[in-house]
Amino acid sequence: MATGPSLTAAVHPALCEPDRTLLAAIIAKGLAEAGPGPGLAVALGLEGARLKALLRNVLPGAPELAASLPPGASAGPAALEEPDLRALLAESLAPAPPGPAAEFAAALPAILARRCQGPGHLWCDLGLADRGQLQGLMGRHFPALKADNPGMRWKKYLYRVLCRREGLTICKAPNCRDCVDYAACFVDPGVADVGHPTGATLN
Repeated sequence: MATGPSLTAAVHPALCEPDRTLLAAIIAKGLAEAGPGPGLAVALGLEGARLKALLRNVLPGAPELAASLPPGASAGPAALEEPDLRALLAESLAPAPPGPAAEFAAALPAILARRCQGPGHLWCDLGLADRGQLQGLMGRHFPALKADNPGMRWKKYLYRVLCRREGLTICKAPNCRDCVDYAACFVDPGVADVGHPTGATLN
């Protein structure tokens, strides 16, 4: 089973280098958690047929991964907010060149929405080396969201967008600088937005 550098080498060369490395890291994280086969579909939030096609077309150098997926493998049950996260990310997805790059990009909303269900920071739950890699991925594939994010941790930001769309109040203070959860939400303590309604906080 391909892992580490060999998995990166298995990625189709049509992907740009940052995405080659990131896709390999995401797949490796899923394999470490769930192993090959049906568990990988659950870890990545992709139904078996779609994941199988992604692995065949975007990781052609690791055919054993696609071969390990049985017909009808399921992505497993989605968390309550997961479909809304997928929709938010899908509507913000930037166009990608046809072929493997577009196939990888199209899978990102489902993968990110599923990995948002993990217990840690999103970049950690994706298996990335640091937060900067996630920042780069969001800038390339979700530039509108990247531009709108005032410096919040990505999982916090995405959930805040969802709550605001539903008219929910999620914060404890009328502006971020006065909030007791400031450090939990923002990466850079010098960056904040201009204010928002008060209410309950997200965990």
